[in-house]
Amino acid sequence: MRHSRAVIAPAALALILVTGAALSGCSDGASGQADATATQSASAPLPADFPKTDVPLIDGDVLVATGDAESGWSITVIPSAKGGLAAAVKLLGTAGYTTSSSKPASAYLSGPKYDVLLSSPGDTVTYAVSPAA
Repeated sequence: MRHSRAVIAPAALALILVTGAALSGCSDGASGQADATATQSASAPLPADFPKTDVPLIDGDVLVATGDAESGWSITVIPSAKGGLAAAVKLLGTAGYTTSSSKPASAYLSGPKYDVLLSSPGDTVTYAVSPAA
């Protein structure tokens, strides 16, 4: 009897390669540490003034992180588990945000200090964060 080989789906392989490439370039010990927000790779650290305590991010790898306090921030996370958009809505709700509108691939939430537009067109979740109106 012959043994079978494991087959990795192309999407899973691409995710493994992207994550591995991002993590292999890490030169400091902090980039691999887990914290209360998303894990950060060396290629996409959160902006220094991003309000991590006021806008909690789901667990995962930060793919893109741009912006500032004046213009707002855009953070894209590759979630560590399926259901990233639902998890992000739940996490922000626990932090005191209320959902103003929700569609299958997006949600708009209002908080005491910030408004957050979440979108998830595929396997990522993007946070568009701006000061509350």
